[in-house]
Amino acid sequence: MAPRKNKFKLTNATIAKIESAYNWDTEIAQFGVRYFAKTKKRTFIYRYRGHNNKQREFRIGTFPAIDVARARQIARELMVKVAMGEDPQLERNLKRHEAKTYNDLIDAYLVWVASNRKERSIKEVTRFCEKYLRPMFGKLTIEELTKGATQTKYDGLKGKMKNSYRNKLYEWARTIWFWGHKRGRVEGENPFLIAKEFSPKRRKRVLGPDEFHRLWQTIERQRKHGSIGNITLNAIEFFLLTPLRKTEVFRLRWHNVDLDKNMIRVVDHKTDHRDPEIELFITTPLRELLERMPRTRTGWLFPSPSSASGHIGYIDHAWKTIREEAGIPYCTIHDMRRSWNSIGATQGNSPAAMARVIGNSAKVNEENYYLLHQQAKHDISEKVALEISSYKHGGRSVEH
Repeated sequence: MAPRKNKFKLTNATIAKIESAYNWDTEIAQFGVRYFAKTKKRTFIYRYRGHNNKQREFRIGTFPAIDVARARQIARELMVKVAMGEDPQLERNLKRHEAKTYNDLIDAYLVWVASNRKERSIKEVTRFCEKYLRPMFGKLTIEELTKGATQTKYDGLKGKMKNSYRNKLYEWARTIWFWGHKRGRVEGENPFLIAKEFSPKRRKRVLGPDEFHRLWQTIERQRKHGSIGNITLNAIEFFLLTPLRKTEVFRLRWHNVDLDKNMIRVVDHKTDHRDPEIELFITTPLRELLERMPRTRTGWLFPSPSSASGHIGYIDHAWKTIREEAGIPYCTIHDMRRSWNSIGATQGNSPAAMARVIGNSAKVNEENYYLLHQQAKHDISEKVALEISSYKHGGRSVEH
């Protein structure tokens, strides 16, 4: 708390002569004058313990613009507020930084995002803000942003915008508000927590053993007699053997591959803001693939001279050719990640364990990826039903 030295009754006459940094009043505890040698200013202050028992210094005003009698009166008022559990300096800070309009909040958020998020996220949120959020809500004051107002705007976009796109738009709007709320720029309930029309359910497509078999046969036929290039075929085979996402595979470089340690360090991935890298173990089949893949001066695993990035970024046409030839007309590249996870589930690995392997959170993995293919479901159902039916005879069934 405040030091005991330089303690005397403050008067206008004594304050005018003060030249020591801190000077305290004998009438009101923790009320004093702070002298700034550089500017020669004398400022009335009140010290107290605020939120979380943190010491705060409230600057009341500068002498002689405000005299000692008025400053002492304000100090008494502050003392009462503190005694009632208030934190005057914290409230002043929040007031100073609070947003007046939603545009103010967007401005502050974009400044923060520029140094705290990945380039792709920065581009996406900037696009949504400039194209939609500013025109729709930017000029509204924080008080005018109510759930009713935002719900009306959301409902009005129906038929003008894809459902998934308008949901994404509101996700960013909601995120910006939450960000501001955590930093004391806005108060109250988030007005973007509204009733949304849900997009189609998440895909649950996983491939069964027979479909995997047909895919491998098709890849081999294409490698020998087909029209698809080896680099693209290698990439598709890579998707089958690993749980990585498309962009994560396309951006892999050879210097991230360590055959001696059986490890690939995936540094450019979706969740790199949470985990610096994903450690992908090189399995025996993956090693065989990597060892027959050529290395070029570009350093990319899957280079493309015609691409501005230097690596492949689009294999949808080739994938369509392969899956249709394999008799699997409805299957995306991302379904390989889900199928990879389903095999792990069939082998008895927990959602948490699989999440660490594929680079997901355990919750997301269990909700959206931890699936079983049809044959595994059939086998489990058969075993459970046989076990239950055995109880007819009063005992456990024999192992099936």
